[in-house]
Amino acid sequence: MLVVEPSRLLQSVHGSELRAAGHEVVAVADVVAALTALRDRRFDAVVSAVDLPAPGGYGLLRAVRADRDLAALVFAFVTTHEPAIVRAATGRDWVDAIVPKGQPGALAGALRAADRGGRAAGGRVLVVDDSPLARRLVADALADAGMEVEIAGRADEAIDLAIRAAPDVVVLDIDLPQADGFTLLERLRDRPATAELPVVFLTSMDGIGHLERAFVDGADDFVRKAQDPRELVARLRRILDRRWATRRAARREIELTQDANVDALTALATRGHAEHLLAATAGECRSRGREMALALLDVDHFKTVNDHHGHEAGDAVLRALGERLLGALGGGDFAARWGGEELLLAFPGASLTDAAARVDRLREEVARAPVPTLAGPVDVTFSAGVAAVHDDTAAAIGAADRALYRAKRAGRDRVLVAPAPAASNREFPRMEPNDSLFGAGRVRLREAGRAGS
Repeated sequence: MLVVEPSRLLQSVHGSELRAAGHEVVAVADVVAALTALRDRRFDAVVSAVDLPAPGGYGLLRAVRADRDLAALVFAFVTTHEPAIVRAATGRDWVDAIVPKGQPGALAGALRAADRGGRAAGGRVLVVDDSPLARRLVADALADAGMEVEIAGRADEAIDLAIRAAPDVVVLDIDLPQADGFTLLERLRDRPATAELPVVFLTSMDGIGHLERAFVDGADDFVRKAQDPRELVARLRRILDRRWATRRAARREIELTQDANVDALTALATRGHAEHLLAATAGECRSRGREMALALLDVDHFKTVNDHHGHEAGDAVLRALGERLLGALGGGDFAARWGGEELLLAFPGASLTDAAARVDRLREEVARAPVPTLAGPVDVTFSAGVAAVHDDTAAAIGAADRALYRAKRAGRDRVLVAPAPAASNREFPRMEPNDSLFGAGRVRLREAGRAGS
């Protein structure tokens, strides 16, 4: 496993969890070191933070998926960001797992689930029985059937292995020291990392009462020890096939949803999906007392590009700009195709000044790099309006749109900052020399009606 995390503390935390699950771990702090390691040796999976030094976790994911030798690697993000935001920022590049920070045991389980997402044979089984002979008989029968087996003789050992080894199913005896099988089942269901783990009771106890209680308490099946071990194998295979089919269906649903939420040309979020993300993210920023800003970008003279170079060149420009926007995203940011050649960038946690500065750096980078097309290189610039997000995202979008319009009238290839909300009930003034301006080699800030710093 390759762990990519700038924090030494989190490198240690993730490494300990993965080593306890039986993985060899290499930890690095940035994207350059990660790509070097991936080319020097073979890894089964990459576990990465989203917030890495440029080009960031999303840049690492794109590099991995674009490399023929690395594209099939399991890739997981460990992050505090909402999964929907992360998936929107990844565009078409598939991320296998998004694991919340601070959930012990969740990482190993998520990686194992991702690795088994397309498999329909084998499986890892945890056998829990206080009898060494019974454990060995069951383990041998399952191993002969092609299953990987972990064994435990006590309840505390079983809980530890259920988290560390991330089994696909647990075979559990009722009569155990320390705590009986029913108590152990309850403890497994109470833990997030094992709550959905299938459990099959295997016991020599007679009586319908035990069977009834097992199913009431949440067991998935019940098998008596005296029966042919092939029955247990058949029942486990049925559970495993159903479990993997559910995982494949869930993954396919996510893929379909992601396809519907991603613009086919630019690989950015669609407008409808972005509206949903904006509302959710703005609400979260308000509840946490965090700032937020957004920007609307419009490609300058886009009609001229289409008229002079053809629509294929126009598509190439939008596609390249989408790639550059995705490459400029920070951990919680997202980008969308808002309509035609107009794009949106959202910056949760960023001040208006910081967001405008970031958009202006992007403007400069885009202007320096002509887009290659079949008709030859095309110089590209864009204009942008940036606004703070307060209580109403629609108001912020309107303010950014008006600032964008003013940027177009002022000569294009520049970034304008919308006036403060206090001035939003007045008509925006004609462009004056002291208005908020980023671009054309200048950076000046001014709130409406009073000089800024």
